[in-house]
Amino acid sequence: MDSRLLFVSTRQRASSIKQAYHIEDNLIKEGNYLFLLSKLTVQQIDDLNKAVNLFEPFLQSVYQNKEKVILKVLPEQNLLNTVQKTVFNDDQVNNFFQKLVNYYTSVKKKCWKIGQFMLDFNQSPIIMGILNVTPDSFSDGGKFFDKQRAIDHALQMVEAGADIIDIGGESTRPGAEEVCLSEELGRVLPVIEGIRADSNALISIDTYKSRVAKESIEAGANIINDISGTVFDQKMKEVIEEKKCPVILMHIKGTPKNMQENPQYDDLHETVYRFLEERSVELESLNGGKTIIDPGIGFGKSVSDNLKLLRDVKDFTFLDKPILIGTSRKSFIGKIIERDVEERIFGSLTTEIYSLLNGADILRVHDIEKTLQVKKIIGKILAA
Repeated sequence: MDSRLLFVSTRQRASSIKQAYHIEDNLIKEGNYLFLLSKLTVQQIDDLNKAVNLFEPFLQSVYQNKEKVILKVLPEQNLLNTVQKTVFNDDQVNNFFQKLVNYYTSVKKKCWKIGQFMLDFNQSPIIMGILNVTPDSFSDGGKFFDKQRAIDHALQMVEAGADIIDIGGESTRPGAEEVCLSEELGRVLPVIEGIRADSNALISIDTYKSRVAKESIEAGANIINDISGTVFDQKMKEVIEEKKCPVILMHIKGTPKNMQENPQYDDLHETVYRFLEERSVELESLNGGKTIIDPGIGFGKSVSDNLKLLRDVKDFTFLDKPILIGTSRKSFIGKIIERDVEERIFGSLTTEIYSLLNGADILRVHDIEKTLQVKKIIGKILAA
């Protein structure tokens, strides 16, 4: 049995869901929480129908076929209390309802101890500063290719308020060629060592190569940021298990070299959601569950795909993992507002604000000070 959240974020999404599942107009609207349960057995469908009968009107079935049910949930406290006391015949159905209760009643977010550091997601958004030690990255390629300039820029970002510095030694822009192992190591290790000598900031290593990840952690990095979700290099899982370090799992379709060659999906949301869910479950026992998920904005997605994933970022909150969103200066923003890379700050901030308000925990950005201003203002509004 699979389950996932379909948050009805906009009227457009409500219309799309109604059309896809032939749901009557009056059954769903903007702001509804829908849960799609699939790969169901006859017993599970019977249990879900029993639940609907018990908990109406706070639990309604808006769609059903032989193996799928869509439930609309109105998270009223009496419903949650009653659900928690009800036992169904099927364990997976019981697990779903327990997960549902936890989703609506959990107050505090995760707080991880990483060596001598703490990563507290109750302070969201965590600001991750981008440091490309490359000659060809799409935004700042070549700007920090010199070791000392890279170190100085990292320290400036920390001084400005960055919580994490994300260091990459291989460009993952569309069409980028792979960099050999020795070259990537030669780019990132001296920079990690230089930052660590002068700062206690958290460092993530942006790589899909297991050896780069391993040596970077040994040099002082704390987190692995793998654009392939550990798919490109199967030995990455061994590094995660050995080092017990947090890992960022991103979804990508294809490779950086070919990912933007007309990417197509039968079901965008289902594909990305299931990938992140399956990879998270697989890695759960390797590092104590310290997994961050990233839907991979711009990685094997069209402009429309990127916008839909951002619109529906709240869907991913049901996975109960911290969510990273990286939109800073990306090409889909440039295509919408018709601006070059250096003129995409307002487009970037807009996507980041929307993501923050819909469940994002980490924002991966180039512009630290401006993003922190946004964080401060949003925080004051929400606390007013």
